[in-house]
Amino acid sequence: MLKKLLVVLTASTFAASAFAQAPKDATPPATAPSKSTEAKPADKAGATSSEKKAAKKQARKAKKEAKAKKDAS
Repeated sequence: MLKKLLVVLTASTFAASAFAQAPKDATPPATAPSKSTEAKPADKAGATSSEKKAAKKQARKAKKEAKAKKDAS
């Protein structure tokens, strides 16, 4: 019984260390839908990077305000 426990612990240690070293792109989520298919105002053709950053910042601010409003009620 003790040997089986030792084998399981050793195997789980190796599995955990291998998982920790794997690159993030190696295992994409299978069930999560991609949000990149949605149209975003910042992804307009010809938009500069500063315009994209400003649009992202504004979207984050709006999301933060909506969350604060939701939490307050």
